[in-house]
Amino acid sequence: MERYKCVKELELPIYDEDECPTDNYGVVHVGNIFQHEKGCIGESDIRMYSENCEDFGYIDITYETLNKCFERIA
Repeated sequence: MERYKCVKELELPIYDEDECPTDNYGVVHVGNIFQHEKGCIGESDIRMYSENCEDFGYIDITYETLNKCFERIA
């Protein structure tokens, strides 16, 4: 498992309990921590699960967003 910390705030769509996008967006704030397990791919390049972000249980992002907005911490 790899852990990542948000270093640049970003806005992402919020999904409902059926994993369908809603019309709402949430903010991933600087300092939020996410976990990624290799082989876990969502609707985008990479799926990461939140440790402390209240708006998201998980996020699906591209590798470009990962490299731009997150740094690996473990």
